[in-house]
Amino acid sequence: MVRASVYTPVSDRELTRERAEAPPAAQWSIHATERVDATLARAKKRALERELQTETVARRGEPADVICELAAEHEADLLVIGNKGMNRRGLPRSYPREGVEASRGR
Repeated sequence: MVRASVYTPVSDRELTRERAEAPPAAQWSIHATERVDATLARAKKRALERELQTETVARRGEPADVICELAAEHEADLLVIGNKGMNRRGLPRSYPREGVEASRGR
């Protein structure tokens, strides 16, 4: 099982603010992929607790393209694409739908 996250990194302005608010000993750990890494680490932990072999991948890019690239790289037989919270974020497109449509052309 491969759990992937396609993301847009946190802005430099947001990183600067977070570092300024963090204790000095923790400032080094605040980076552009911190949230993605933490989310994938939690997902991997839950999978391992259920004795599921899993790999996590975080990659930056256009979601539909990256999903197809990852599926090809890992020779995926099945893709499960979530969209929880996408409407709350005001995203203008359906990345799960675009992933399906892009995969048809490959």
